[in-house]
Amino acid sequence: TAKLEYLVEASASNARGAASLNVMQIVLAGSFCFAIIDRISGATFSFNPPNWAYDYIFQPIIDKPGVFFALNIIWLLICSYGLLRFMNYLQDSAMGTLTLRVTINKKLKSKKGMETFFSTKALDNLESEIWVGNPTVRMVEWEETDEEKWLGSAPFIEFAYDATNLFLLSLELSIDKKTSTATEESLVNTVLQDLVAADAMDREVAFGEDVLGEDMARAQQAQDVQQGGKKPASISNLFGLLG
Repeated sequence: TAKLEYLVEASASNARGAASLNVMQIVLAGSFCFAIIDRISGATFSFNPPNWAYDYIFQPIIDKPGVFFALNIIWLLICSYGLLRFMNYLQDSAMGTLTLRVTINKKLKSKKGMETFFSTKALDNLESEIWVGNPTVRMVEWEETDEEKWLGSAPFIEFAYDATNLFLLSLELSIDKKTSTATEESLVNTVLQDLVAADAMDREVAFGEDVLGEDMARAQQAQDVQQGGKKPASISNLFGLLG
């Protein structure tokens, strides 16, 4: 019960903080809108406003009571509305991100294969953790670009592997689910397929021994179909030839 009350109180506190933040955004947006009006006429600079400002701003607008105030309020509403819509757009764009963390623990094939695999990626960051007497763990980060291969938005990938014993330890993928139809399993399989294609991991290690058995079964089926295309002569045909 105490934990539930704590969670309710924390949620209410977050709601109050969000409301205060929205009020501050409106106040700052209004200050920004008024600053734009000041800069248009040069009123806040160290020189007198130009003649066009007197002719088109001061005399027809500012010198008439209430006109400049009304225009400021209208400009405030329009500019604040536009800024708030833009902030909501940025907030919505940041939402809907899927972060997938997967522990792999699969054996890699060779360092040459890993070099081939990384040569196809535009690496953003590379970190190494080296401890005396322990394996070297490397963290590699990059962003994919082929949206067709990833079924929509290309993910940002963090790749952790044991460079000493050649083991793929874990993967972390971040992807925008609003523009992607890929599932969690397909994301991981795409990375493993790239490793297999680069000869950095054996196919049966990546997808299991069942996959190797299925490949052999398909090959045998294709061979049977090919041999079945050459049908042996029937008995009636043989008698016809002998006759």
